[in-house]
Amino acid sequence: MQTYDVTIIGCGPNALVCAAYLTRAGYSVAIIDRNERPGGGLRTDELTLPGFKHDTYAGFLILFALSQAYAEFNKELTERGLTMANSSTPAGVSLPDGRATVITTDGAANVAEIERLCPGDSAGWGAILGSIGSVAPQVFELLASDLTSPRAKQLMDGLMVGPDGLPSAFAKEFLLSARDMLDSNLKGDVWKAFLAPWVLHSGHGPEEANSGFWTKIFGLGLQMAGLPVGVGGAEMQAVALSRLVKDQGGG
Repeated sequence: MQTYDVTIIGCGPNALVCAAYLTRAGYSVAIIDRNERPGGGLRTDELTLPGFKHDTYAGFLILFALSQAYAEFNKELTERGLTMANSSTPAGVSLPDGRATVITTDGAANVAEIERLCPGDSAGWGAILGSIGSVAPQVFELLASDLTSPRAKQLMDGLMVGPDGLPSAFAKEFLLSARDMLDSNLKGDVWKAFLAPWVLHSGHGPEEANSGFWTKIFGLGLQMAGLPVGVGGAEMQAVALSRLVKDQGGG
């Protein structure tokens, strides 16, 4: 009977990234999953007409595109079929009364658009981006950390506690709902309507505690990086990672 150093249950994207690191380090890895192909929520299927592929679950790969894993395995994954496509105008919203807007990866263009929609709101947009941008390195490092590690505790302490030992500005806003955060920074309803639904991608509703934090994360990400997609479907991320794991000795 064949044995492995590590057995991973479930073959979603996080499991595949874990296996890629382990096999690169020389460990033998087996991944066990109940589905007929790897990827978990990364599935691309012909749901309508033959030849027309649709992402059944995940559609955008922005967090993976911004991750340390993609930076480290970019060349290997590209060689195994993963190509990212992006747009400088990644998203927008259209209201029932005909008003509409789009966000771009050009910060100056977004400021001009927000001022067109509601004069003065660009200052609020700047405050939203500034409050999360000032701590973005720590936040994104924490999101990629083992939360039981000493480094994670150090990051959390730094984020939540100010130099005076009292709750930091970040901590005071951390539990705000998306509605409260947006209402306190913006007057116009079009940009609010554009931003609020993004928090649903984090599993929160716009009225829930902490949803304001995630709204900031998505707003910053959209302006910084757009919405990368996988050419051929989101499942190509899983396909390329699976090929990499196998090529490195995984099973």
